[in-house]
Amino acid sequence: MSIIELKNVIKTYYTGSEKPVHALRGINLKVEAGESIAIQGVSGSGKSTLLNILGCLDALTEGEYYLDGEKVQFSNNRHIADIRNKKIGFVLQNFGLLNDRYVSDNIALPLLLGNMSKSKADKLAMEAAKSTGIEKLYGKKIKKLSGGERQRVAIARAIVTDPELILADEPTGSLDKATGEQVVEMLVKMTQSGKTVIIVTHDDSVAERCGRRLYIEDGLIREVI
Repeated sequence: MSIIELKNVIKTYYTGSEKPVHALRGINLKVEAGESIAIQGVSGSGKSTLLNILGCLDALTEGEYYLDGEKVQFSNNRHIADIRNKKIGFVLQNFGLLNDRYVSDNIALPLLLGNMSKSKADKLAMEAAKSTGIEKLYGKKIKKLSGGERQRVAIARAIVTDPELILADEPTGSLDKATGEQVVEMLVKMTQSGKTVIIVTHDDSVAERCGRRLYIEDGLIREVI
């Protein structure tokens, strides 16, 4: 069974009196568990919109989205929140961390939002820190870390709930080349444990590390490699 299946997904933005913006024009896509996929395309092509729909951060206008065999009900806020908290991990270009808080706080946040006890959340957060090689940073504040260290914290936070799907939006965009390569290697390696990794990137060297590359143009998947 595919972990992701999109059927004729359309996303249209309505901006008052202006003409509607057709961000996605009919996306059909199947993704198997354990795949690594790069999504590429010029700015405005629809790749970030697609990632936001996959992450249940934005609702589709028409079509169907099945995640792990279950149809995603975008109108059910509790259903969507549960999916985001338990099934999906997010890695962002700007890290999306709480800069005045400690590494430990940032990693444990998704668990605490899911009403887990602090003691159990701390234990799992440390395990995630160890798996990303940042256990020595556990007691430091985010604002004291380098860009590469912050992205590792973001990855640890993304995997702390043991999600099936990891979504990364330009995860190397704020990093130097060497650090970016380390981050991509870490993400792609996650597929060895059965996780599915989808990366939006402008960087061909990042895309080449993935098992498949999807090129989006004008809201449609034009090419698959």
